[in-house]
Amino acid sequence: MAKKQNDYFVAFEKLVDFSCQAAECLQESMQQFDPATLHAIEHAADIAKHEITQRLAKEFVTPIDRADIVEMTNVLDEVTDLIEDVLIRMYMYNITRILPEALEFTDVIVRCCRALQSAMGEFHNFHKPANLLECVVAVNTMEEEGDALYIQA
Repeated sequence: MAKKQNDYFVAFEKLVDFSCQAAECLQESMQQFDPATLHAIEHAADIAKHEITQRLAKEFVTPIDRADIVEMTNVLDEVTDLIEDVLIRMYMYNITRILPEALEFTDVIVRCCRALQSAMGEFHNFHKPANLLECVVAVNTMEEEGDALYIQA
């Protein structure tokens, strides 16, 4: 059997790469205030999501359940969308000053996206999840760090 051309695991990694780019752009934008770059990243992520959906509609056999592919695609795209929403709201509410805690949040967001990126790099090995589980624990730990930062702020 020929090697499949539609590797969903690589596609998931591509989606999370957009999340990482968005997180880094948010971090930079909060320091320099520029929403246009982040919107371009989010738009590219939407195109990548549509490509996955189109491939899924044409493919007969998939490496994991179709519903799981759809869910992963939507969740990964949502990460990027929500990062963009932060910057949109900053402009919508005419934020003129960035609190140090907000910059700390962007650090946590970037680190979470990088951990998610590592997890997606390991996802194709989901039958042997040792490294994948470490990535999930890292994201959960950073979520707790974000919660503590929110309470502190």
